[in-house]
Amino acid sequence: MPAGLIYLFFSPVCHQLPDRSFLLHGQPWAVCQRCSGIYGGLLIGSLVPGRRMRMPASPSRRRAWVLLFCGALATDAALSWLTGWPDSPLLRFVTGLLFGIMLAWLLVWGLAEWVAGRRPSVCAPDGSISSGGSR
Repeated sequence: MPAGLIYLFFSPVCHQLPDRSFLLHGQPWAVCQRCSGIYGGLLIGSLVPGRRMRMPASPSRRRAWVLLFCGALATDAALSWLTGWPDSPLLRFVTGLLFGIMLAWLLVWGLAEWVAGRRPSVCAPDGSISSGGSR
């Protein structure tokens, strides 16, 4: 019964294919290898103190980070799906892990800016950058 509830909880966010999931005592996890990496990355990334990781000051740098890690995740998934490229469980897990770490850092940095009372930098349509400031 508890396992069924866990599977039901994760079913809206993961395909839960048994051949793409890690096994525990012969049973597939409730999330696939890639989602396991994402959740693990969220945990690891949130445990790294924010002061140790400097937030990129410019919005374009932040976007570059997002594009880099999302690109790695999307490339791995797309190559496998479109071409039949044989990706491995380790590669699926690692690309998910990197994406999860990046996502956690962005969330932690954004929360830190919000708590400090600063608005994040904003990129105007003309390309100029407003540093935000106090509210």
